[in-house]
Amino acid sequence: MNIFDDEVERLRRSAEAEILDRLFATVGVQLHRTLATTFRMPPKDAEDVVQDVFSAYVTAGPRVADTAGWLRGAALQIGKSSAESYAMCLAITAPPPDATAEETRAVQDGLFTWKAVRDVPESGREALRLRFQEHRTFREIADELKIATFYAEKLIAKSLAILRKHHRAAGTGTPHGEKEEESRSSGTSG
Repeated sequence: MNIFDDEVERLRRSAEAEILDRLFATVGVQLHRTLATTFRMPPKDAEDVVQDVFSAYVTAGPRVADTAGWLRGAALQIGKSSAESYAMCLAITAPPPDATAEETRAVQDGLFTWKAVRDVPESGREALRLRFQEHRTFREIADELKIATFYAEKLIAKSLAILRKHHRAAGTGTPHGEKEEESRSSGTSG
């Protein structure tokens, strides 16, 4: 590349950024309003979804023919996923009847917050929903997700680890039961 090519590239990016800013200022406001009313989403969460949509648009950019339609569709799809995560969080108030000790602690520790669940990949959210909302066994979850039982257990454990990590990062203290486990493993009591 020569200096002329570099300048053309810089101008092209600058023009794209300006167009994106204008698009965000107009369509972004409409998307925010739509998400807030359609999914009864808190304003901050609707804003997060709009930002996720625009991030996805930047990646898809040149391949999108109907920009406004694509943005609306993506906003509704991402908004629906977020709303489902939120509904799942509200519904988890007790562990499944056959819960493991880790699952029971997860519910007691209040790990199922909307922001934490949104950080779990979709397959993990679905596994958590089946386990904690529908009280399915690992075998039933494996059948539903078309994976081995071992992987269903691993997916739940990995998803709970993400929730626990988010819980710690939020500064909510040491979750219930961890001190007892540490003292048992180190051979001390107290």
